[in-house]
Amino acid sequence: MYLSIILALFLGAQATPPAKQQPQPDLTIPQNALKRDAAKLWWMSYDVTIRDLDIPNNQRPFRMPLIMNGPWSEVGKHTLRVASLNGNNEVSLLDVQTAIKGKGLQGESMIQAPVPVNATNFATISVSAEILSFSSQIDEEIAMATPWPAQWSGELSAALQPQALIESDEPVFRETLAKIFGTNLRMNSPYLAAKKIVQYCCVNIGVSGNRLIGNRTAMRGINVSGALATAQSGRGTRADLTCVCVAMLRAAGIPARPVIGLSQLNRQAKEPTTWAEFFLPDSGWVPFSPWEMQNAGVRSWKPERPWRFFGTWKDLKENIALSWSFAPGDGATAYDAWGIWGWTRSAPWAPFPTPVQLTQEPGRPDNVIRNLRPANISISMTSGGNLSERDYQNWLEGKRRPIRRARNQR
Repeated sequence: MYLSIILALFLGAQATPPAKQQPQPDLTIPQNALKRDAAKLWWMSYDVTIRDLDIPNNQRPFRMPLIMNGPWSEVGKHTLRVASLNGNNEVSLLDVQTAIKGKGLQGESMIQAPVPVNATNFATISVSAEILSFSSQIDEEIAMATPWPAQWSGELSAALQPQALIESDEPVFRETLAKIFGTNLRMNSPYLAAKKIVQYCCVNIGVSGNRLIGNRTAMRGINVSGALATAQSGRGTRADLTCVCVAMLRAAGIPARPVIGLSQLNRQAKEPTTWAEFFLPDSGWVPFSPWEMQNAGVRSWKPERPWRFFGTWKDLKENIALSWSFAPGDGATAYDAWGIWGWTRSAPWAPFPTPVQLTQEPGRPDNVIRNLRPANISISMTSGGNLSERDYQNWLEGKRRPIRRARNQR
């Protein structure tokens, strides 16, 4: 009798195979309401020259987040080169296998490279690669009909949290959302809510001020004060407007992130620029450009109608997305300004961005005024033209002639 019971239990277990775990969708790939459109190939270099090497913690490596495989851009892995130079002499050259170590705050790949601290006068880190960028299209009907999810994927958690420059947990953002929606935020679909939020920010934040700290011939980084300071003053730079939009979206419970990159449409691509993305359930990351929307007259646009530079963005392929963060480690290792890269703070006791004139570290007997020797950023961007599907596959396989020869091919 006991034998028959055991046999029946065994056969029952055999007859009911374990349920297969459903594969998780790739949140990187645009789908459903979103799709990639035209593709354009670029070569870019991002060079950082450090002129003051005798500072605390100078044994730390250079770090820079890089979006290797984003929704609207892809880096050619075979083309990535990271060179360290002592003065003008190359001392190390890394490729994708040796340069990428770990992840950034928003999931970017993290470049790490040694800084030659015994350099005579200065050290330079040069990051170069070919990057493919895509235009974007959105189906407004599908997007508008997309409901709020029961819960967001865990992969999106970082895009819902406050961070440096995006202080989305501050009361001013919740209070502003109440002005826009009252208690009816969730009566709007996520896409419609995002439109109303971004429109409000573009209408109520005035854009002014220099886009850069330094200038294009001696550029230190991006001029950005952050979402909180901008929301309180009502004015800021293009980057600040981006930060306010992202903070408001996060405060509304919509995953969002800034994009820091380059643009051929932006003064010959010699300086960084910013735009933003928010996540639409079942579709992916929706790109939008707040300052271009502002310039195009978003104040009078109807949220129920398609918008330029919001979801459908024909000129997005003229941009290169580099990072979803203004600096690695949430800015803890930014050198002297917000410039994507990080190493060690030039003057950890001083305000940030670091003033060009500052006093010595508190407590030192020689507490005198000295001049900071700021780092310089130099950017280059060269078009490789539009790619067909066949060209794209050849490029992925490394079969396409490079736009520029890599350093180890010269």
